[in-house]
Amino acid sequence: MSSITNISQYDLFRILDYVKTNCEIQNGNESVYPIKYADIFNFAATCKIFRRIVWDWSREMYHSLELDLLHVVPHKRITVKFIEIHETLKRATKQKRDRYMDIYIKAMMGNPLLNTIELSYKTEKFISSHQSIFDEIINGLQGNADRIILDPYKIPKFKEIIVDIGDHRIENLGRFRNISKLTLTANFEITDLAEFCSKNPSLVSLEVNANPFFRLWKNNANRSTLSKLKFLLNDNAMDNNYVKLALLNKLTQLEIDWKPISEQVLFFIPNDNVAEDNVPMEHWDRPHDLEMDEDFTSKRPKMDSEYESLFEGVTDSKRPIQVLQLLKAFSEKKKSKLIQLCLNFDIDDEMLQTIAQIKSLRMLKCGFCDPKSIRHLKWHPTLNRLTILNKGHLVTDDIADLLRKK
Repeated sequence: MSSITNISQYDLFRILDYVKTNCEIQNGNESVYPIKYADIFNFAATCKIFRRIVWDWSREMYHSLELDLLHVVPHKRITVKFIEIHETLKRATKQKRDRYMDIYIKAMMGNPLLNTIELSYKTEKFISSHQSIFDEIINGLQGNADRIILDPYKIPKFKEIIVDIGDHRIENLGRFRNISKLTLTANFEITDLAEFCSKNPSLVSLEVNANPFFRLWKNNANRSTLSKLKFLLNDNAMDNNYVKLALLNKLTQLEIDWKPISEQVLFFIPNDNVAEDNVPMEHWDRPHDLEMDEDFTSKRPKMDSEYESLFEGVTDSKRPIQVLQLLKAFSEKKKSKLIQLCLNFDIDDEMLQTIAQIKSLRMLKCGFCDPKSIRHLKWHPTLNRLTILNKGHLVTDDIADLLRKK
């Protein structure tokens, strides 16, 4: 008894040609490919061998059917690109839209290996159907599809959510469970995020474009498992609100955004006593290999005789007092675990003196209002990486001395 796998490739391609023609006759007015060519889609979705047959037959058809997206392919990470969804459904009727979304959600939630889900929507263009489609995807991710029944035993137990949708809104964060990493760039209610934090006690990494974190943990910050935190500084927040973040006893990485700084100068300070492999470095800038001709001549000398004014730093009246109070709280802790500190703005002399008192620190990334402040880091016992965020060419005696001391 022969099977379809015993049919020659030529005959298989002819069969697919006939199926394609039949689909076009029956669904001539259909604009959504996975629906118009449903017979080919279902054939390819049967198994890996059949998907390869469709790929060899017509790669254009394969991509148009969005098989890698709409079929259960065991990827550990999936990015939901809403712009592409809107483009696909641009002229679809409500019935066709619903069918497409059902296929999409069923495929997404049928992936047993899914660990990271990213929601991407980077546009300011208004699309009236976006919020309803976005909410439907969120409901599906939470196991509550609108029209289909998801098997609770087959729903993937993903651990990381990345939401990158600009100023567009997200709701019902508190319905997610067992999430350990959340990266959130969106418009949301802080109470919703607070509920998310309380309902996900295993949360270890949180990056958000908001600031009132003192409300997230309330009185149980010292029991939080959070080890990485990134947030946007709010000039209007009360000083003691930020101080409460020092109660996060397991916090090892802290990043604070205040204003963008365009260029960087990166220095590596070797320290044989500290193993860099033990510290995750994926979000820290690494040096680039530069290839230059032997006759290359720099437009300016490597060492400036006098320090050139390169900074557009903050004045004392505008400096982030909240951060200073927070850093003081960390420096006063007997057993701080803070290893990586990234301040995406210029810091003054007093703030750097405070940072120098955080004995657990191994990596620092910041800008300087006055480069002479770097002298405070000369005798830091564990610091082995310094990234300087400032514009222009920066080489000073204090930096050179710091490198020698280390």
